[in-house]
Amino acid sequence: MKVSIILLIEDIGLSLTYPGELPCQLSPIRINRNTVTMQRIDVIHPEEKDIPMLLALFQQTDEYDQARQAWYKSKSYYVLTCVQICLTHTIIKRPSKHGGHRYEVIDFNPLGKGTYGVVYPIVVTIKITDSNLIIKQKPYGKRRVVKEYPYSPTNMDNAVAEYIMANMTSHSHPKYPVAYERSIYSVSRRMEGRDLLSIINDDLAGKSVLTLKQRYKLSLRLLEALQTQVFNAGLVHRDLKPENIIVDIAKNSVGVIDFGLAKIGEETVKNDAVGSSFYISPEVYLRKGTTKLSDVYAMGRILALLWHIELSSYQRGLRKEQILNFARKNNYSKLFRGIYKLNLQSAAIIRRTIEQMTAFDPSNRIDIQESLTKFRTAENKQFLPVATSTEEILLSPEPQKTLETKVSKESGEDGASTLMAVKEEKKLSFFFGTATKGEALVKISPPEENEGLLL
Repeated sequence: MKVSIILLIEDIGLSLTYPGELPCQLSPIRINRNTVTMQRIDVIHPEEKDIPMLLALFQQTDEYDQARQAWYKSKSYYVLTCVQICLTHTIIKRPSKHGGHRYEVIDFNPLGKGTYGVVYPIVVTIKITDSNLIIKQKPYGKRRVVKEYPYSPTNMDNAVAEYIMANMTSHSHPKYPVAYERSIYSVSRRMEGRDLLSIINDDLAGKSVLTLKQRYKLSLRLLEALQTQVFNAGLVHRDLKPENIIVDIAKNSVGVIDFGLAKIGEETVKNDAVGSSFYISPEVYLRKGTTKLSDVYAMGRILALLWHIELSSYQRGLRKEQILNFARKNNYSKLFRGIYKLNLQSAAIIRRTIEQMTAFDPSNRIDIQESLTKFRTAENKQFLPVATSTEEILLSPEPQKTLETKVSKESGEDGASTLMAVKEEKKLSFFFGTATKGEALVKISPPEENEGLLL
């Protein structure tokens, strides 16, 4: 992306012009195009000679943005030499909480695209002083992103509402949205890592299989993130899904993003039937409103994916009645497909915890703190210093039926099917087909756009 902006520099004898209607809005000056030269400025690494020009550009833009401007007849504003500036990156200006403005330099390689906009990384932030530019590159963990989406009064209202919600959290660090021409820009802290959906898909496909330790740690971090980043802020997220969770496996960190549908606590909102179809709780489908327990349900559905649930209830195109029927049954017996050396007691605890998180009646669901306690218990049992072979689930075709019975008994059931068969069997594909022997389990895809919201 290249941006040219009007720039008038009286004291160094330059007039920088934007080829369009902007100059004639500022002044009826006539410019001889033969005297215009082009100068390209790298805004991330400007040369010393470029600094005065950038200073003048930002200052002139600030002046133009003021409600009142005046040009006095006795004062000279223009000279004959004109320079047209072309920047290497797009820059947006936003108010700073410390006063004045900050200029965010945007990388034109998007991090992601969604239904409502595009997310770009911010390369550097520029601050102007009386005589200089301060160009600052944020360190890992404090970098920023900007979400750009089309301007409309409704979108601007939504952007402000999301800012208010995200500003209540401890990790988002949002900036008040700004609008320029046909776009809205919302700046916030960048959650480092990858979205959970891509991590789960790589795990299922065998491209980057999670270890048992990683799987336990990630489960705990997910639950902790929901508590500390959402509930402790007094919010209900209402759109928890793997795409809205960013994970850095190496640093064992999790960040919840996209608070566009969030609401404050138990408040009543005009449209409370929202969310993404795979993770919507039954009470939302039945239009009984959302609470923190609706988010608990969504997290239970996410954890089931992490622990390799059979995916028939995550297929695109499922009708409302089919989804509610699965929710009523609340049967997560077909977990742990392809997960090896899982402790038998730990498996029973995990399954039971997920089923308690996804109970059809929200009054029967456990809260996040109890879920955390149970997952920590499962982790502790898994990694006891000494474990006998009978305490491990070694997934193989031969002992499968025996193992199913064992885990069912650990869960307090008799004979219910607990584990799916392993790699050698044909597996149901997410795309309504069957995988051949030895192929990856499945690939998860987000719901279709029209499945993302309940109207």
